[in-house]
Amino acid sequence: MKLVVWLVLLLPACAAAQGVVQGRAVDAANDGALLAEPATVCAVHLPQTSHPFNEITAATWQQAMTALAEGREFTTPLGKLEGGIKPLGAGTTTADGSGAFRLENLPLDTRLGLAVRVDGLWWPLREEVFLTAQNPQAEVTIPYCRLGAENPQLELHSLRLEPLVRQNLKYGGIMILETLRLTNTDPDRAALVEIALDVAIVPGTVARHLPAMYGSHLLFLQGWSLGRPVSRPEDAAAAGAWMFGGQTMHGSAPSYARAAQDSADNWHPLQRFGLLAPCGAGETLFRENPSPDGRAASLVFRRVVPPAVGGAPGVLELRLVHQAGARMADPGQRTRLIREFPLPLQRVEAEVHDGVTLAALVVDSHRRLLADGTAQTGLTRYAGARKPALEAGERAELVLGFDAALQQRLADMEARAAGTAQAEPAARDAKPALNTRAVFLALAALFGMAFLVALVASMRKPREQQLARLNRMPVTRDEAVAALKELESDYRHGKLPATAYLEQKQRLVNRLVEFDAGET
Repeated sequence: MKLVVWLVLLLPACAAAQGVVQGRAVDAANDGALLAEPATVCAVHLPQTSHPFNEITAATWQQAMTALAEGREFTTPLGKLEGGIKPLGAGTTTADGSGAFRLENLPLDTRLGLAVRVDGLWWPLREEVFLTAQNPQAEVTIPYCRLGAENPQLELHSLRLEPLVRQNLKYGGIMILETLRLTNTDPDRAALVEIALDVAIVPGTVARHLPAMYGSHLLFLQGWSLGRPVSRPEDAAAAGAWMFGGQTMHGSAPSYARAAQDSADNWHPLQRFGLLAPCGAGETLFRENPSPDGRAASLVFRRVVPPAVGGAPGVLELRLVHQAGARMADPGQRTRLIREFPLPLQRVEAEVHDGVTLAALVVDSHRRLLADGTAQTGLTRYAGARKPALEAGERAELVLGFDAALQQRLADMEARAAGTAQAEPAARDAKPALNTRAVFLALAALFGMAFLVALVASMRKPREQQLARLNRMPVTRDEAVAALKELESDYRHGKLPATAYLEQKQRLVNRLVEFDAGET
């Protein structure tokens, strides 16, 4: 009898200890639209140390969210470029055709992140939910879009290059800011796009270390026109915002109160280039690419271009900051990046600050991607050489480096750091000693030249003419392009071995890069 009494007394308390969230998934383009099939709604239970849910959805989370909703272990990161967070649990339910749903038995005093899965894609609720004994229920609206827009446009790729030179580094850096703008004129449906961008890696590090340098050597933002950005004055949490739960640039981990959390959009470091509402639908992945030195990686943006709203095209804008560079001991090093897009690129532009050089070639066709630049105070601006700038699937090679003046400055900084700057005048005044090694090398070169002369003299005339053509350095860009076409024709007709073809092609491509970088 006592047991029954205790159960009667405890049951209301147990019922009150569970939270409820009810709400509706709504088509952002058509509030009255019905779901084609029932949709899964999931509430992930976030630990107190987790970064805000709107930051989680800025990185990797789609596959992990599906695994959580299905009660499986997940292997892909949830909410970070690597590692991610470990949820405390998850609760799921199903939304009916009208989008209505009800989540029950949710824990109290726990941060909850909500999302609905429509057309195979998770659409997040930007704000977290936090239920308490005093307020155990909440009502929410989760916006989504139907996918299937057929003609999204890649309107713009812009590039901004700035030198980053400091004495306390062993390399000279180049800050690379890239912006991609995509639009969609479909008033009913959104478009899911996937764009991979090679990222530069400064000397002294490798690809696998780059995610840990987020905020110093790597930073990205994806913003869209669906929704308004959230702005608020700076507070204690803003200093640690958008670091994806890791160490901030000042070496301190962010801390959060026992309440619902979010990061104000206006404090993202890339918002100074124009305020956007960060896009949560989709994800951004960090991918290491196979390479001999482990220094190749890409950021893969799988994001949504929203539908047109109010007659204005929907906009998705991707912003990426990464760093290239050259060791001060070898300031002539150059960084090469490949850009290839799944859609035609309508327009390209670049802003190159003094000290940095840029050449951009369309691979295989060898045409210039950029027209001649317009010099302004401290920088040069470039526009595309033609429109569209690139067809879908065409590949452009971007070659970045330092001009002669900055190379000399880097070399001087390296000499000072090595303590050799003062020794150079004395070395110039000293009388040169007999360098026996140089003598032997000169004799070896002389005999080698004699051997080559005898070899060439024994060749047939067509072969002699061919070698002369291959070794002649083009003096104009048109000559270089013509030489490339002739070389490729000879190789296709079996007139050249593969090794000679590859060597000569690289030499001619390098010559084209020199022309486009203004180095003749």
